[in-house]
Amino acid sequence: MRTAVFGGTFDPVHLGHLHLIHSLVKYTDYERIIIIPVANPPHKNNEPAVTSNERLIMLERALDDFRELYKGERDIELLIDTCEIDRGGISYMYDTVNELYQRYPIDGKIGLVIGDDLVAGLRRWYRFNQLRNLVEIVVV
Repeated sequence: MRTAVFGGTFDPVHLGHLHLIHSLVKYTDYERIIIIPVANPPHKNNEPAVTSNERLIMLERALDDFRELYKGERDIELLIDTCEIDRGGISYMYDTVNELYQRYPIDGKIGLVIGDDLVAGLRRWYRFNQLRNLVEIVVV
């Protein structure tokens, strides 16, 4: 299944996040979007304002609203994976992507969805050279 990954702190989840997901549904051929709430992002010095559990509840409610709002859109699997929260510590996308390839049947490369605000610092990501061989980078 063609799969995209969208990670973030989601602290809080907001309409911009939902708009990004809608853009993926509307303009790409991904069949599954895995949303990954980050435990501790390496590029931020502060911890999220709310607990991981509270962020998960917000994400679940937001996805319920999304499904209701965009009922007529093409069918796509939207799911939340807690692998980074479960792993704890600093969250590195390289580790997450490797874990997702083990957990899910994935056709081709995972689409790594990032905002254009992250492009400039991408080369400084943990194991970026290996990561870019594992994913298709999708800038939204």
